[in-house]
Amino acid sequence: MTICKIGVFGAGGRMGQRIIKCAAERSDVTVACTIDESATTGHLSACDVVIDFSVAKATNRLLDMIEKSAVPLVTGVTGRSSEQLRDIDDVSKRYPVFSAANFSIGVAVLNQLVETAVRGLGREFDAEVFEIHHRMKADAPSGTALLLAKTAAESRGLNWPDARRNRDGITGPRTENEVGTAALRGGAVPGEHTVFLFGQSERLELTHRAADRDIFALGAIRAAIWIKDKAPGLYGMQNLVAGSGVSPLVDEA
Repeated sequence: MTICKIGVFGAGGRMGQRIIKCAAERSDVTVACTIDESATTGHLSACDVVIDFSVAKATNRLLDMIEKSAVPLVTGVTGRSSEQLRDIDDVSKRYPVFSAANFSIGVAVLNQLVETAVRGLGREFDAEVFEIHHRMKADAPSGTALLLAKTAAESRGLNWPDARRNRDGITGPRTENEVGTAALRGGAVPGEHTVFLFGQSERLELTHRAADRDIFALGAIRAAIWIKDKAPGLYGMQNLVAGSGVSPLVDEA
């Protein structure tokens, strides 16, 4: 069995620690390098893939290290600027990059269900996205909520982000050309997302609730194993879900 050697960028954070913990419980991956704001252990060049769960402001440092070490990247950071996203897209032309707002396989399938439901129900149904996260989350709405809202909008033929709507104050009647997002913050909620599809006499709700952050860490490890031998390009959860021979979330060894 080939062991995937991963580097963890943002190793001191919550998700970085989860990645290290989950990797230690598997026989098909090992942590070869850890990097955070205060310390670095190991060498990035010894890694097969780097998993990034840092913060948006560390993007330039991260991409500089990827360029120098020539290793694939898996990143789950949200809240990046348009310029940072363009930089990631540029790096993906030379190295494989896997970018996802949420590494849950369940959320990836939820996103597919949203597309199917919105197309099937038509423009008579209004789409809205609601999310809840722990009190420490810095950005709102979450990257996953924006992903789901974007899918709903584009499945209706709307232009994103023109269709995006955050409501506050006197906003006037809702139009059929918008998808609203709303967020709550509190406690230790790992993540909850619901897509509401409102008709005149019926309502459909598509919900995903994360019970533990390990699902995100395991999903990122799964993505790292999947992408390490891929050609340069920008990949996401839709590629992993559709791919063949994907490693299991639980180590079967």
